Amino acid sequence: MKVSDWIKFHHAQLVTVAKDEPMARVMATFLSHEGLRDLYVTSPEDRIIGVVRHRRLARLMLAQHLPIQTSHEIMERVSGGVVEDIMERDYVSAKPQEVLDNVLNRMIQYEVEDMPVIDDANRAIGNINLTDVLRAVQRGEL
Repeated sequence: MKVSDWIKFHHAQLVTVAKDEPMARVMATFLSHEGLRDLYVTSPEDRIIGVVRHRRLARLMLAQHLPIQTSHEIMERVSGGVVEDIMERDYVSAKPQEVLDNVLNRMIQYEVEDMPVIDDANRAIGNINLTDVLRAVQRGEL
């Protein structure tokens, strides 16, 4: 099965935020989507340029309760700025023409629960959610 076939019938939500979004609004966006694991960061042209994973957001939100162990953690706490300041620039994605099994292998390998499906301009055209995949396997659809 091709990724393009999967996203036709499985419309998993991909949550994005603009690269200049203030961290307070990023946190609010994260908390308003139950079960959300990753927020994808977009450029003004709607291209995906990075990701902020839930563990990183949790670490920032819980910072006052955690000991500081590195100078990087000190900088994260004082930055406050915009999401672009804390996003990871490396992320895994899928292309519509890829075979779904190869994409699922990457999801397991890189331990991601959501994978954006992007076009040649890095614009999101869909999302593959691992929980949706597991449900399809359980129902015998994969």
